[in-house]
Amino acid sequence: MSQRPITRVLLMSLVLALLALLVLAATAQGDGPLYTVPERFGVGVSPYVGHSISEYDLSGFALGWYSDWRFATAPDCPDGIVYAQLVDVYEGNLLGSQAVIVSAASANPGALWMIGNEPENEHRGNSSPEAYAAAYNEAYTLIKGADPSARIAVGGVTEPTPLRLEWLERVLASYSAQFGVDMSSHIDAWTIHVQITPERRGSWGAKIPVGLSDDVGETFGMADGNFAPNADVTIFKRLVRDFCDWMVEQGERDKELIISEYGVLFPSDMLGGGDAAVGNQMVIDFMTESFDFLLSEQDSESGLASDEGRLVQRWLWYSLNGVWYDEDPDTGFNGSLFEWDDPSQMTIFGEAYRDYVFRPFKAYLPVTCRP
Repeated sequence: MSQRPITRVLLMSLVLALLALLVLAATAQGDGPLYTVPERFGVGVSPYVGHSISEYDLSGFALGWYSDWRFATAPDCPDGIVYAQLVDVYEGNLLGSQAVIVSAASANPGALWMIGNEPENEHRGNSSPEAYAAAYNEAYTLIKGADPSARIAVGGVTEPTPLRLEWLERVLASYSAQFGVDMSSHIDAWTIHVQITPERRGSWGAKIPVGLSDDVGETFGMADGNFAPNADVTIFKRLVRDFCDWMVEQGERDKELIISEYGVLFPSDMLGGGDAAVGNQMVIDFMTESFDFLLSEQDSESGLASDEGRLVQRWLWYSLNGVWYDEDPDTGFNGSLFEWDDPSQMTIFGEAYRDYVFRPFKAYLPVTCRP
């Protein structure tokens, strides 16, 4: 019997085995990054200060996307920056005309749509899990009916604490009970906020999620006179990892995770024990260290396999141009990259943001507009 056919068969077997190993290795490592580095960075643009994003000189910021907590048929998209659509929810009701929502979805195929802005927070969406589930279904039906390629995401809870994960679990259960559909099949991406504030009923901070009976949740050691945990990157990292673990438990690991709002809310002098300069540095350190974490953190068990195991795919800093707390204690916060009333005036936080993003990544090609 000739040895040539046997040799050929063995060689072919070895080649096929090698190809199989290469495929397995590629699968284990993921399919490559979903986004370039600049596309991952986003910023929140206040819709209340009278200035659009086009009025700010964002050269060197390498911004990929932004949100103004609204939706639009013809959003401002300077230099290809992507606009994320958001339909707000209040007490289980969608805020906005159904006709305009449909028009915006039709005009922006493939866009990301976030349903609600902290829907569980009594100061924002003020919705119970059951009411939010109904609002989400209404929004999903409207948007997908107008644009089947739209990407629908659960609106970000204030912070992914155990109480707020419980609230989300009740949303998922209620959706199935109300509509006879596994809500997972109607979720294209997950968004969360990571605003580190205490959960206490009847007090300042994130309070208790609407519909839950607890009086106290996570406090992070924060109390009157101790606001430093609001800028604690260790807490930030823990909350992000906790949510990724929760996504695994819910069978949602194959979805994108987007932090659609985070930053440092409390004024610098309150962070620094009365010393604003100390507080300013705390904000900058929190910003840059969180960027380091978001860019580099990968996990083979809880990260997104199609994004090389990264925990988070995109994130949004709060904010580009928000009003300062000192100027409006009712609505103002810290961390703005520009002075809210002067688009030409960058803050020290803006300089830190620009310097961080621009210097390591300036070789990247300009961001192209895509949803």
